[in-house]
Amino acid sequence: MIAMANPGQRSHESHIAFFQPATLASMRATPAGPSTTLAFANDGLGNEYCVDLMHDDATISYVQHETGRQFDLEVSIGQFLQLPRRQLGESDI
Repeated sequence: MIAMANPGQRSHESHIAFFQPATLASMRATPAGPSTTLAFANDGLGNEYCVDLMHDDATISYVQHETGRQFDLEVSIGQFLQLPRRQLGESDI
């Protein structure tokens, strides 16, 4: 869990199951053209945390895989990497 509200998960914390490698397979297409968006983390249900690589210290977005709905989490990648984390406990399941 990351200490950051996530409206896409309807939570005051963000659940991240795993971080994804920065490979071409992690690049995501957009309707506007060639993708510059990297999916770098996943919540384990297929929903991804993404960042646009064309912007310095770009903000994180959360993308729901079933609907394509995107939520701007209003935190930069630099800030995100410094946020407090905790292990998922049994009380969270």
